[in-house]
Amino acid sequence: MLTYELMPLDENEIEQQTSCFEPISSTRHHLKELIKQLVQHNMRVIERYYSRIRLERLAELVGVS
Repeated sequence: MLTYELMPLDENEIEQQTSCFEPISSTRHHLKELIKQLVQHNMRVIERYYSRIRLERLAELVGVS
């Protein structure tokens, strides 16, 4: 999350890739926090490039409904 690029947000893929890491796999809370941080990161990236954006497009870029 150190670059200004959109990070893909597929919860199933993230859960699969992080399942081998003990702190994240031990509780569902850590996974939810990671996903929340990814959404926030994507919002900050979009904020740098857009001054106006439609809500539908924002949701598409961020990866949420």
